[in-house]
Amino acid sequence: MKILQIEATSASDGVVKQILANIECGELRPGDRLPTQEQLGEMLGVGRSSIREATNALAIMGYLEIIQGRGTFIKSMTPAKDESEVAAHLFGVAPSLLNLLEMRELLECYAIEKAADRASEERLEELKQAMDDLEACREKVSDFLSADLALHLAIAMAAEMPELAEIIRHIHVAVNNRLPVAFTTSTEQNIHKAIDTAQKICLYIVMGEAGQAKRCLRNHLAISRAVIENFKE
Repeated sequence: MKILQIEATSASDGVVKQILANIECGELRPGDRLPTQEQLGEMLGVGRSSIREATNALAIMGYLEIIQGRGTFIKSMTPAKDESEVAAHLFGVAPSLLNLLEMRELLECYAIEKAADRASEERLEELKQAMDDLEACREKVSDFLSADLALHLAIAMAAEMPELAEIIRHIHVAVNNRLPVAFTTSTEQNIHKAIDTAQKICLYIVMGEAGQAKRCLRNHLAISRAVIENFKE
C-alpha cells in the first residue's frame, strides 16, 4: 500500500483517506488483503485504536470485509455513500452537542442491550481489546476521543448491528468535531472517570447484565455532558 500525501482532521480520518486513496488509484483492488493492524500502524505512524476505528468505519461503509482469523479485505461490491454525504443527510441542520448526547444514549442503550444478549466470543474479545486500548489513554489522553469511539463501535458491532454502528459513528464524529476544544479545558480526572465507567460498561456486557451496563453508559455520558455544559460553544 502506498503512503500518499493527504490532509486529515484526525489519525483515524487519515487512515480512512489513505485506504480510500489507494482503492481509487488502483493500488488496492477487490480481494486484496490489507496489512495487519500492527503493520498499518507502523506504516502510517498511528496507534492501533485509530487503525481499528478506521477499518471498522470502512467495513460499515462497504469498502472492507473483516474476516475473523483471516484478515481485512477490499470488497468488490459498490460501497455505501461517502461518509460526508451520510453525515450531511443525518445532520443537515447542526444539532446541539447536548441533543446529540441524548441521541447517543437512546441508540447506545439499545446496542448495549443487544450486545449483552447475543455477542459472540469473537466480538467480546474485540470489545475487550478496544477497552485495553482505551485504558492505555490514561497515559496518553490525547488519544482518548479516538479510542472512545472505537470502543463504542465495538459495542455496536458486538450487537451484530453494523447499520446501527454506522449511525452511532456519525453521531460521535459530529460531537467529536467540536468536543476536543471542550476537553482541552477539562481535566485528566474527567477522562479517567470516563475510562472507569467504560470499563464497567464492558464488564456488564460480558456478564450479560444489560441493565447495569446501560446505567454505566448514562454515567459515562454524564461526564461529557458536564464538560459541555461548562464549556460555552
